[in-house]
Amino acid sequence: MNTIDSTTNQHVKHLSKLSNKSAIESQKRFLVEGFHLVDEAFKAGILQEILVFEKQKYDVEQTLVSPMVMKKLSFNKSNPGIIGVCKYVEPKADITTMQKVIVLDSVNNPGNLGAIIRSARSFSFDAVLLLNESVFAHNDKVIKSAQGTNFNFPVVKVTPEELKIFNTYNFVLGDKTTDMENVEFKKPFALVFGNESKGIAPATLKTIGGQSIKIDIKETESLNLSVAASIAMFHGK
Repeated sequence: MNTIDSTTNQHVKHLSKLSNKSAIESQKRFLVEGFHLVDEAFKAGILQEILVFEKQKYDVEQTLVSPMVMKKLSFNKSNPGIIGVCKYVEPKADITTMQKVIVLDSVNNPGNLGAIIRSARSFSFDAVLLLNESVFAHNDKVIKSAQGTNFNFPVVKVTPEELKIFNTYNFVLGDKTTDMENVEFKKPFALVFGNESKGIAPATLKTIGGQSIKIDIKETESLNLSVAASIAMFHGK
């Protein structure tokens, strides 16, 4: 086993850069923290190395590190006990074969994206499709919120033009909308949600067409995005 005690070690320096999208795409690897996510990465076949205080069960390269090294590489204030180095492959999928997907237009809250990925897999959706300036799916906060679900579930960047193969149901606010309870989603379908504050971009709506619908709620003006998306996916499961 290798041992690294210094935060100035070259390997540590390279790994410490894996907190942003460009470095992850350039190095083709990303970090996960904690035993649960490391275990999920191992089961998904993407775990390449672990940084630990003592030898673990995983049949991958293991590096013993000091508490200072662990702290430097961790995204969290608390000590994770283990950090995994995982293989990054740019997500790709053939959406033309899919029957039900959820689409997010410029969703920028990583917690929301992670929660939606978990729900999409739980309700047997085929993929989460990202439009425009949506948050990077391998952001550490997305991974933490998704609890490893996105290690083996399609989360793919697409263009509005590519959505024309689906019957689109656009979740928007306004008077000219149909209550979701009165709508039967016809496959292949896409449930489309927009940015947390601005909603679906007008240009996106113009391109994809489809039906404007809403979730009928009584006591509040709106729902958290991940909650609303989960309700919609449950309706369409």
